[in-house]
Amino acid sequence: MSFASIAQTACPIVQAVSLLRTQIGARPVVLAFSGGMDSTVLLHELSRQKCALLAVYIHHGLQSVADDWLAHCRVQAENRQIPFCAIRVQVADVSRRGLEDRAREARYAALWQQVAPDGVLLTAHHQRDQAETFLLRALRGAGVSGLGAMRAWQVRDDGRLLLRPLLSVSYLDMRAYAEREGLTWIEDPSNQDDFALRNQIRNQLLPVMQRLQPQYAQQFAMAAHHAQEAQVLLNMVGQEDWKQCQLSRFTWDIACWQALPWIRAKNALMILWKDKDILLSTVQWQQIEQQFYAWHDVQTHPRFCWQGWCLLIDAGLGYFLPESVFMRPDRLRDTPLDQKQVYLWSELGVLSFSSQSRTALLVKPRQGGESLQTAQGTKTLKKWLQTEQLPMWQKVHWPVVYDAQSNVLLGWANMPAHWWHDGVVLVKIDWACPLEP
Repeated sequence: MSFASIAQTACPIVQAVSLLRTQIGARPVVLAFSGGMDSTVLLHELSRQKCALLAVYIHHGLQSVADDWLAHCRVQAENRQIPFCAIRVQVADVSRRGLEDRAREARYAALWQQVAPDGVLLTAHHQRDQAETFLLRALRGAGVSGLGAMRAWQVRDDGRLLLRPLLSVSYLDMRAYAEREGLTWIEDPSNQDDFALRNQIRNQLLPVMQRLQPQYAQQFAMAAHHAQEAQVLLNMVGQEDWKQCQLSRFTWDIACWQALPWIRAKNALMILWKDKDILLSTVQWQQIEQQFYAWHDVQTHPRFCWQGWCLLIDAGLGYFLPESVFMRPDRLRDTPLDQKQVYLWSELGVLSFSSQSRTALLVKPRQGGESLQTAQGTKTLKKWLQTEQLPMWQKVHWPVVYDAQSNVLLGWANMPAHWWHDGVVLVKIDWACPLEP
C-alpha cells in the first residue's frame, strides 16, 4: 500500500463517510448542500465513495449573490454526476436578530420535504460547529438538554434520520482535506458579520480559546457528549417517575407526583412538554412549582397554559390538556345533526346518538338554567352535573340537545335513558371524551 493510500485511509473524513455507509444501508439520502467548505467536503467524499444521494441547495434570497451560489452548487453536483435540486424559500420579515432562526426553520422545512419516508438528511456540521453551539447554549443559560448541543444521530417521530457524520471531525482536518483535494467553495461574507452571537463566538472568542487551549473544540465536544448522556439518564428517570404517577394519557395522581422531591417532580413533568417539543423557562417552572407542586387547597383549580397545552388541577387530579378544550365550541352552534351516528363535539370529544324521529336535532354548549320535565319530576342540568363528580373543565361546555325546529330542550349528553322524551321524539345522546382513560 502506498503512503498516499495509507494517508487517505487514515483520513477522519474518509472513515466517517465509510461508517455512514454501513449505518444507513440502502436508505435514500439527501445532503444539505450550501456550497460552503463543510458541505463541499462531504459532497466530495460521498461522491468518491459512490454514495447515491440528492444534493439540495436552499435559496433564502437574503444575499445579492445567492443566484451565483446556486449556479456554483449546481456545477459542483453535476461535475460529480450527483442529482441536484434548488429550492427557493421565503423568510419572514423579522428583526435582524431573529433572521438567523427564521432562515434555519425555513431551510430545514424545505429540506425535509425532499427526504423520503425512509430517508436520511445529512448535514456537514463538524467539531468546531459543535463547540460553537455548546458555547452559544451555555451563554444563554441552557440546561443539560441544551448543553448537549447537536446530536450526531437523530431519529424523527416519522422514522426518518438526521445525521451529522462529520461532527467528530476537526475544522483543521476539514480544511486540510479541502485543500488536498483542490476543492472550491463559497465563502459567505455574513460569517464575518459580528452582529449574530454565534459569529461573535467564532470570530472573537474561539481565537482566544485556541491560544489558551488548542484542543478546545475536542474538549467542548466531549462536554456536549457528557451532557447528552446525562439527558438520556434524566429521561429514563423521568419516564419511570411519570409512569408511577400517570393514571391515563392526560391525567396523573397529584399526591404521587407531590411525594417526589421537586427536582424529580419537575423532571417527570418535563416529559409531557418535551413530547410536544415545548421548552419552559426557569420563571415558568417556578410558577408551576408554586401553583401545582405546592397545591393543597381542593377549592382551587390552578391552570398553566403555554403554546397550546395546559396543566390543570381539577377534582383532585392533574390534567395535561390541549388548550382548545377550554374554548367554547360556538362554531358548532345551530348545527342540525339529522340522525348522524357520530359527531365531533369540538376538541372535547365525540357525540354518538340514536333517534327514531325525523326531527332534526340541535346540539349547543351549556348555557345555564337548563331544566327538563320527566316522569320523575323536574331535572336540571346543573344538579345532575354536580352529582356526576365531573371535572370543572368538562362541565363548562356540556353538550345540550334541542329540537332544531321548535328549539325545545330534549336533554343533554349522558343523561339517564329514562329521562329522555319518548313518544313523539325518541333520542339519546352519549358523549365519549377521548381524554379519559
